[in-house]
Amino acid sequence: MSNLYGTSQITSIEEMANSEELQRLFLLDDILGESADFIKEWAESEEGKVLMEKKALDKKIVDRATVRKMDLHKRIVLTSFLMAKQAKDPNWAKLVKATKAKKLYKNKILTKFGKKAERVAKIAQKNYIKNAKNEK
Repeated sequence: MSNLYGTSQITSIEEMANSEELQRLFLLDDILGESADFIKEWAESEEGKVLMEKKALDKKIVDRATVRKMDLHKRIVLTSFLMAKQAKDPNWAKLVKATKAKKLYKNKILTKFGKKAERVAKIAQKNYIKNAKNEK
């Protein structure tokens, strides 16, 4: 077992691309990109129930995603942000600072691991699409 990309659990790019965790992340990303109605419908479907029973997806994540997709919730957040900004709330300044830091560290991670991750993601995406087609 090598120390590929800073982890001792992965022996090759193929192994990483075929990992269940990466496949779950791709599936979750696909599902959460849909509308709130689709997410609710999917969570109640047989496929959704099976995946949640197998612990491939956590019901709490799907439920929270449904709430986040609702327009009212988004508007409440945006309104709260505006109110905090106008009131010069110290929490708003901290949020802005944290957001800048998040972007900075995200860029550093992408710079360090981006090319390697791109190779792994391309293989994993092919596998994910192939598996999704076979399951339909």
